[in-house]
Amino acid sequence: MDHDDFLEFARRLGVHIASDHLIADGRIHRADVDADRSGKNDAAYLLREDGSGWVTNFKASGKPEYFRRGEQKDLTPEELAALAAQREARQAEQIERNRLAVVDSVEQWEASREPKDFPYLCEPRLDPAGLRQCRGRLLVPVLRFDQGGELGWAGMQRIEPAPAGTSPEKRFVPGTATSGSFAVIPIQGSGVESPLDSFDAVRNAPRVVFCEGVGTALAIHQATGLPVIAALSAQNLPEVARALHDKLRGQVVVYADNDGERAGYKGQVYAVRTARVMGSARTRIALPERAGGMTPPGYDARDQLRDGPPGAIAATIEKALRAEQLERRIPERFRESTSKSTPSVKSENEFVRSPTGAAEFGEIGQTVAKVIGRQAGLIRLRRRDLEHIEQRHGSEIRMVGFRDAAEFVASTLDRGNAIYQGTRGALIVSDQNSRPNRAAVLVLQPAVDAGGDYYAVTTALPVRPMYLHNKKLLLSRDGPITRRSRGNEPFSPGRGAAPTIEQAESANKRSLHEEGAQQFHSRPASHREAAMGAAGPTPDQEKRRMEPSQETPSQELARTTAAFNRESDPQKRQELRERIEALRAQIKQAQPQDRTPPAGAREASPPQTPDNGQAAPAPAEPPRAEGAQPDPFAEMNRAAEDVQKTPPVAAQAVAGETPEEKLLRQYREATAPQREARAKALRELDGQHREEQGALFDALGQLRLEKERELAPMAEEHRKSLIALEVAKRVEALHKTQAGKRKDLAARLLPVPSLRNFLEARAGSDPVAARMLEEEVRRGPQAESIRGRRTGEHEPVTLEGLTWEVDTSDPKAKAVHYARDGERVMSDRGERLDLYKVEDREIEAALRLAEQKYDMEAGLVLTGSREFQSRAAEIAGRIGVKVRNEELQAAWQAGRQQAMQEEGQGEERHLPAGGIEPGRSSAPDLDKASQQHLLAEGVLARLQPAAWSALEKAGQRQALSPQERELLQRDSHADLVDGEDRLTPLGEVVHARMQARIEAEREQFQQQLRGRNVDEEMERRKREEAAHGKAEVSSERRQERIDEQETSVESELARIYAAHGLSVVKNGDLAAAGAELDSASADAWVVAQDTSRPESTELARRLPESFESEQDFVAAIRAEEERQIESPQRAPMRARSRDPEVDR
Repeated sequence: MDHDDFLEFARRLGVHIASDHLIADGRIHRADVDADRSGKNDAAYLLREDGSGWVTNFKASGKPEYFRRGEQKDLTPEELAALAAQREARQAEQIERNRLAVVDSVEQWEASREPKDFPYLCEPRLDPAGLRQCRGRLLVPVLRFDQGGELGWAGMQRIEPAPAGTSPEKRFVPGTATSGSFAVIPIQGSGVESPLDSFDAVRNAPRVVFCEGVGTALAIHQATGLPVIAALSAQNLPEVARALHDKLRGQVVVYADNDGERAGYKGQVYAVRTARVMGSARTRIALPERAGGMTPPGYDARDQLRDGPPGAIAATIEKALRAEQLERRIPERFRESTSKSTPSVKSENEFVRSPTGAAEFGEIGQTVAKVIGRQAGLIRLRRRDLEHIEQRHGSEIRMVGFRDAAEFVASTLDRGNAIYQGTRGALIVSDQNSRPNRAAVLVLQPAVDAGGDYYAVTTALPVRPMYLHNKKLLLSRDGPITRRSRGNEPFSPGRGAAPTIEQAESANKRSLHEEGAQQFHSRPASHREAAMGAAGPTPDQEKRRMEPSQETPSQELARTTAAFNRESDPQKRQELRERIEALRAQIKQAQPQDRTPPAGAREASPPQTPDNGQAAPAPAEPPRAEGAQPDPFAEMNRAAEDVQKTPPVAAQAVAGETPEEKLLRQYREATAPQREARAKALRELDGQHREEQGALFDALGQLRLEKERELAPMAEEHRKSLIALEVAKRVEALHKTQAGKRKDLAARLLPVPSLRNFLEARAGSDPVAARMLEEEVRRGPQAESIRGRRTGEHEPVTLEGLTWEVDTSDPKAKAVHYARDGERVMSDRGERLDLYKVEDREIEAALRLAEQKYDMEAGLVLTGSREFQSRAAEIAGRIGVKVRNEELQAAWQAGRQQAMQEEGQGEERHLPAGGIEPGRSSAPDLDKASQQHLLAEGVLARLQPAAWSALEKAGQRQALSPQERELLQRDSHADLVDGEDRLTPLGEVVHARMQARIEAEREQFQQQLRGRNVDEEMERRKREEAAHGKAEVSSERRQERIDEQETSVESELARIYAAHGLSVVKNGDLAAAGAELDSASADAWVVAQDTSRPESTELARRLPESFESEQDFVAAIRAEEERQIESPQRAPMRARSRDPEVDR
């Protein structure tokens, strides 16, 4: 079978496979990358006999890129049976290879010894932590859980010696099973069972660190003393996490390698995957950074130990991030590799096929081209443009419900109902009816290649309707415009409501005139509009734009509003505000008084003020079409300008919601104040309690010292018992006091009305409420439960603020009850979690517990009252926990979108009950009187993650690339940089706010780390004090031994020199010393050779080690003494022998 297509596919990925070396046997083979074909094996491939397979470039993304031939071979039953037999034979062969690898590894381990001066452990100096050496290699035992859950040897990794500063070669024993295998650091003992016993000690450790390589693991353990699991590669980290998910009891820290763009941020990407597998509730990610400088790519714990200050690794672990926080730092095109989406497009040359398999995504037909004054052409999507769209707007596209960018482009072109004029000859195709509050937008650029002219899709994203208000409309209709025609043109006369050519030309006459239609039809260029767009507007066009008579009030209002949103100067903004208010008043007077407001429009009376009964007009908002939804970004802009003037606007009705959903939304809005008040009071009380706990920690340290002095005469065992008893009394007293305060607060807070009470109040006048109330009554009491497919063991889990108790009354129905302040809040009953209190923090705690115990890929099922299900679904959406209930997907999406907005603002928020209603936005952590800061909040909310990095570079006065400059000069906001890449006044405000956010986020991380469990903190401090005391005693004893040895040596030298009259030499008369110096040196030689004397070892170290004779030694002593006489400063004695080999 010809495999040229597969070879071409590999070459496009940067992998070189020689055609004569290609093997299609369904097994993995090594290959080289194009940049280095010398046999480094930095790539791999698998090719099957039917032509399918995959290729992996480890220097790029490191993930497999799958290949399937367009027409696969239809195999006969005999061929299928032969392939199955081959597969079984390969599996049997692999099992035998694994067995032999284990036997070989065990034999080498038994014949090994402790490593001494192994190069891999010298730079930086690393403790081997139980690793051993055999045949000049460092041995790393590799462990693995088999299908029965038993831990055993999987093989061994061997590290070859290499010069300092170079990367050593690491190879597995042939046949070692690597997927899901790991190494444990440290290893206690040297027997065959020692690695297995070492993992048993890790199971119950309060904190375990995951990392990639063995060197990183050794550095982390040496710096912190924590047990470490080394996955031996970045790609294997998620597999190890799956294998150990139910085996570890404590918290997990993933210590990622800080890889750069060239490596595809591989270390960060796989660390995020690992954290999600282990569960975000107990997993954090530590990312090493170089102190005081730019972090080089690939920076890891070994580099920190070598270059960083003492305690750098421990500080990095203490500042560990959650998975979603680190993911925000990864550029979008690399971040998408953390998801499991499968591409739905296929590449043909440089173009991408549509999801339906068509070569083109749409077209600008002859009729449409004639109306808008452009050239007809097909619409295509190039691969580089697809990658650009995925990088820039992939997350936004998926957030509105599309699988990938190709599907979004195809949908928009199939439904596009308007074409606008873009910049530089581009066209903007819009579908304004696809999503509430969003319009799907594509930017088409004229292009040409060997196949002819076409339109290339260069940008695709969902935008706010305001984005199009300042664009010039070329054509609009109710049906699709750019869909690929199948026999008839989109505007053919036979299509009912479609406008005729004459009507369309009349509606767009002015637009065609301004675009220079006559010039377009007279020039022979294939894309006249591109040249015309580059030429800029004519003087007549500029004059007509400046004439107010040529613009309607609505158009001027839209243009002025856009200018107002871009302007940063307060004085100019005030002028634009006054103009906007005048235009709104003019439009309102021109409208008929009995006009019915359009569907979906705002139904709110003007706010009243004590002065004149009516407040000033709200900030400018561009006019909306009928059925259009309010723009959340416009709401943010209004809040930024009128935060002290305009009262909050009521939440808007959601288009398309059912009457039941409307009542549930109204219930959430009605109970929001009580929920917010309860959540705020509980947060403030928790903050006070954490401060009290911190004060108690400090007091307990002083208490121990006082009790140690007071009880010094007692035996150590009795003294420790009395001190522990006193500490326990203080801690118990604090716990009781805080529990009483929490109960008092709960009694004082107003209860949240139930859904049944809300429906009873409306059932008399609302038939929908009466029906829902009847359903609630008929349903009766139902347990609030969270169900899922259990993957974790049915064991207690430590949750902050909760205590647990195992119920052993019924051995068949084992249950773990969790309580807060002695009151039961939930029970873990195996396949479900029952909740007895439905406060937000209890729901979140239950979801976090379910995330650790259940299969999150399958998701959770919520049962209970509608109130509980809706609330729990929104909280699940916020924390990213999957819910399977179909009827709760809208609530889940609402919570997820709000969480993404909060993440985009870089703020760490709690989960108050009042944060779920649509249209509400949390108040920024700013001074409300500062309009510039509020404006900066609005701009930051629109910036992509890559724009944050570009803004940081501009703040450091570094040169920007064209792509980075484009990010900071967008139509959605005013320019943040000028033509010289310097920050504008608005850019400086936004940059300052961005830095404040980063610092605030770091402070919140530190506060969370400080809010630990009391007992754990006390135990940690106790261990630190004991270790510190031992270290001080050891240091004092060591110094005493050194002083004694120095005194002995100095006294011996003084005795020898004095016996030979060397005091004359000290006065500078070398000739007077004469033979006495030779004799003294000879005596010193004798003393140094006498190993029975205690001072001989140190004296021998101070004297030269090897000479041919005693005379050589004496001559060297004389030369040294002569040099010391010439130089008054005393220097250590260094003499050279006559043998160059000895000197080396």
